[in-house]
Amino acid sequence: MRRLATLFLALVTLFAPAPLLSQDSVDDALKGFDNYGADTKLADDPLDEVLKGFGGEPEKPQAVNPSDSTNTKELAPLTWGGSLAEELSYNYAHNPPDAGQSDHRGLSSIKTRLDLDADYRFDGGWKSHL
Repeated sequence: MRRLATLFLALVTLFAPAPLLSQDSVDDALKGFDNYGADTKLADDPLDEVLKGFGGEPEKPQAVNPSDSTNTKELAPLTWGGSLAEELSYNYAHNPPDAGQSDHRGLSSIKTRLDLDADYRFDGGWKSHL
């Protein structure tokens, strides 16, 4: 099997570049790729209407002075955050159990997870994270 794969790889390596090497030059091999544009474009192309306005020069962004900002609200010293996750497990492909065994059909597990975060900023640049 390994010899067959090696033989196949050698044949592919030898014969794959054959069509390119049989060309007279690279220009002959690439002939026809530079003819995109007016001859392939339809006169009533609906895509032109959709893309109208995207070919112009982009507008220059204007500089904003940070001292002129209207949002000068200070950050609160205490901030809260977190997440809540709920996980349910439902078993639908179980046969009824024998007498005296646990029944694992239907809703078999509910897990709730609550993660709370609290950040407190002290004077002088100190922070506390709980």
